[in-house]
Amino acid sequence: MGSLSTGGLHGVFGGRLVGKVRRLPSDNAALQESVETQSMASAVLRADNQILLDEVARLKSLSRQPSIGADRHSETKNLFEWL
Repeated sequence: MGSLSTGGLHGVFGGRLVGKVRRLPSDNAALQESVETQSMASAVLRADNQILLDEVARLKSLSRQPSIGADRHSETKNLFEWL
């Protein structure tokens, strides 16, 4: 079995392979730009997510503290138990 020459390959694929190989650098540059854009968007989303997580944690800590009404209720209950 003999090897195909470059001219033979060009003829077999009709130049499509050569055209695709020539487009690789520009396609790669476009993909790199897309990755950079998505990376920046991801960083913004991560920061927004952290802000929301911090707010949820803050709100959860507020709900653990007894409300003013609950404090008054326990004080009144203790007063009546004393009597």
